[in-house]
Amino acid sequence: MKAKERVGATVENQPRLDPVKLILARQTTLSSEDISSVREYLSGPVSPEERWDVIRKLGKPGSTNVIPLLQEIIRESHDYNSRYLATVALGEIGPTAQTALLEALGHTEPSVRWTALQSLSKLPSSPAIISRVREILKNDSEWLVQSNAIDTLGELNAAEAVGDLISLLHSSPVWVRKSVARVLGKFNSSEVKAALRHTVLNDPEQEPRLWAIESLAELKDVDTISILATLRTDDPDEYVRKAAANAYFRTKNWTQGALSIQPIQLRSQMLYELGFDDGIKRVKKGGFFNSDHNKQARGILHQYEMVERQGQKLVIDHTTGLAWQQSGSPNPMAYPDAEKYVDALNGQRFADYTDWRLPTLDEAMSLMELEEKNGDLHIDSVFDGTQTMIWTADQSGGEVWEVHFFNGTCEIYPQGRHYYVRAVR
Repeated sequence: MKAKERVGATVENQPRLDPVKLILARQTTLSSEDISSVREYLSGPVSPEERWDVIRKLGKPGSTNVIPLLQEIIRESHDYNSRYLATVALGEIGPTAQTALLEALGHTEPSVRWTALQSLSKLPSSPAIISRVREILKNDSEWLVQSNAIDTLGELNAAEAVGDLISLLHSSPVWVRKSVARVLGKFNSSEVKAALRHTVLNDPEQEPRLWAIESLAELKDVDTISILATLRTDDPDEYVRKAAANAYFRTKNWTQGALSIQPIQLRSQMLYELGFDDGIKRVKKGGFFNSDHNKQARGILHQYEMVERQGQKLVIDHTTGLAWQQSGSPNPMAYPDAEKYVDALNGQRFADYTDWRLPTLDEAMSLMELEEKNGDLHIDSVFDGTQTMIWTADQSGGEVWEVHFFNGTCEIYPQGRHYYVRAVR
């Protein structure tokens, strides 16, 4: 008797294999009996986690006959997660759940509506979906639902909704304008490009402008090139300048030489008499940072690319069209020796070029960064940090201009002083 009791106790304490989970595991399409078992299970005394797990597993491609059960859960359940997971499951079923998902767009719970929108965006586009989503876009007051409606129209390539989207660029909250500017990059039309250009130039907020710039770049809008060329240097917003510069240089690949896109032109001819006041005026006119005389400068948004030629590292600045030594002279030297150093570079065809020279003050100061970016130097980290101060070609009364990256200044000193060389071409 005791042995039987012990056996009985062992069986009773074994984990129960739930028949519903077995049904869900072995079949894609459930029978009517299976669905009845699942419905009974979900209404029984199970933990929320177990209930959620079963609802999630109901979403299998092609499981059309579970759609009514999922709709029932969405309509009648008082549990947020159950409603949400039932909507997700509908999306997993696929196109046969389209009608149910469209019905879910009328639910009072925002999470059900935006989840239904996400699922609809993955289905094949249809007039019924696009029409209903356009209604949601116009009438739903929940920001996340409206945002998902914008994304859904983009994913469905709903060209008929472009007018709706463009209208939102002019009088909507900033988050709506941002979403619309991003999604319009999927629609290549003159109307869209004109609206995005208007946003770039006139929107008072940063994010819609940034997304409009990116969308115009994706649309390969060559009419925007002149706008980008101005924004990359003149816009007061640093992030807009950076985005515009990036988009500007991407246009070189699109146009394949059809358009002439010129980099910023810096003076390359040396000056024998560039006095201190005139030199500082040039610094200010060029917008170059100088910690003593032009702290409010915006600097240049460089588009650096490090390349290697004949075993020598160069830095190409696509913003200015200049090629620099990535490093330079290993040691500081007097000005006459700096000239000899450059002559030697040309004599040995450094990086296979013979037109190396000392930079002008304008060119050297164009490298100056507004803050320390290379250790404690005001120069980009793409460059070697050894050359803390460099000679230029410009002179004044027999003395020479130098640029100091260690403190963000430029000065005139005698030719006998020792500075590094970073040649340019």
